[in-house]
Amino acid sequence: MKITLITSLFVILTCHISYSQGVFPSFNVNPEWNVQRSIEPSLPGPIFIMSYHLGNDTVINQKTYSQVSRIGNQEFGKLNERIGYVRTDLKRVYFKASAKGKEYLLYDFGLKQGDKAYCPFLETDSAKYEVLNVDSITVNGVKRLRLKVLPEYYPEEYMSMYWIEGIGSTINPFYEEVFGQGGVSDELRCVTTNLALLYKNPKYSDCTTVNLKTNSIVDTNVVWSGMNIEGDKGSPGGLDSYHIRLNGDTVINDITYTRIWQSVDSLATNWQINGFIREENKKVYYHFLHYEGYEDLLLYDFSLEKGETQLMSSVDSWGSYESYKVTEVDSVLINGVKRLRIQLVNMSNQKITWIEKIGSLKGILNSFYIDDNQNKQLLCVTENNNRIYNNEVYPNCFYTLNSLTGNIPKLLNERILVYPNPVNGELFIQSNSTNEEAYTLELYLVKGALVKTECLEGGSNLHRIDVSSLKSGVYVLRLISASGRYSEEVIIKE
Repeated sequence: MKITLITSLFVILTCHISYSQGVFPSFNVNPEWNVQRSIEPSLPGPIFIMSYHLGNDTVINQKTYSQVSRIGNQEFGKLNERIGYVRTDLKRVYFKASAKGKEYLLYDFGLKQGDKAYCPFLETDSAKYEVLNVDSITVNGVKRLRLKVLPEYYPEEYMSMYWIEGIGSTINPFYEEVFGQGGVSDELRCVTTNLALLYKNPKYSDCTTVNLKTNSIVDTNVVWSGMNIEGDKGSPGGLDSYHIRLNGDTVINDITYTRIWQSVDSLATNWQINGFIREENKKVYYHFLHYEGYEDLLLYDFSLEKGETQLMSSVDSWGSYESYKVTEVDSVLINGVKRLRIQLVNMSNQKITWIEKIGSLKGILNSFYIDDNQNKQLLCVTENNNRIYNNEVYPNCFYTLNSLTGNIPKLLNERILVYPNPVNGELFIQSNSTNEEAYTLELYLVKGALVKTECLEGGSNLHRIDVSSLKSGVYVLRLISASGRYSEEVIIKE
């Protein structure tokens, strides 16, 4: 009995293989399917390399989809295009070519041998696929479920294909953009994510990728601070200082954007929507507020290589284009993190620098705009309230015209000392004033949220402020009295 029971358990375990990976990659891991396409494969002809990617989630009819796009040197000059939307529901993967289009079953990894299901097929609406076999395959050290399927009425040696769980079809993950064309032959070369290489075609020694992954721009945890100085740098005629953050999705013409918010006060408490931004295939696009009919404005292209040129316009002067040439593509170490850097120059020898995650050193929305009458500067960039970029010339994240030129008396700064900075645990505020008026202390996050407030006695006093409960990061300390106010950036370290 014991032998029979053990044998039965062994049979059960071996017949029910568990596969831990998902049925299809999520856009969160930045999947890339690299596909080779041949035109008229029976005859000598061109070979095209295409790269398929998933973009941000989009809600259509209360269902969440990821946008599907492809880039590459494919035919008809379509170097960058959205081909539809994809979603996963348990063991099934669905596809639709447009937001208003019909939804088709792309994969069903719950099917068993002999089962049939309707899926897209060539120029027809769909065809009944039969599962010829279900087994497993080890790909790059990971065991994955595999289905061999065949459209009805077609010979096995001509039209059969493999579906691999977590990867898709070994021909094309989206069946040659769902409805293929005659005379076209696709072949999957490799599948990669931010985490690992998922699949590599054994027929090819290389895994050519059209699009290298870059930590580019769009991030809702980041705040960019900058300023625009009018006139001469020594005696400016005006100054605009601002903070920019990204938050909230908006769908315009079936495309998902993130809202751009801007604040022009030092503590970033009053935010106004400025426009919309999206990122796709290492390119960052801006969409104007209230102008849905306008085309997207290309802000950044982190796929550019040295020697390439790009015709660009700007947010401030949209419609006026200028050609920039890439003079250098390298990396730079900023606050202990190595980041991709692209340097460009125009015909007037005006230079501009892009850094991944940081954007342009002229300002996040000033990727190409250079005006002799304006000095645009990115002041600082914070992520989750931690500084990831500092301007070496202008150390603060916000300036007024008076604070920049030093023409006003620092009413409180001359009588108040804040230390230590950075601080861990307890912050000391030393007041040397003979004035007995009280102060109000306010401590803000860089994003503008008030996290602490206290009343401090006036006169010559040493005040102890407990900041041990606050998370590490950059804060703005503000002291207010009847005779003036003082603000200073404070770095808290846990």
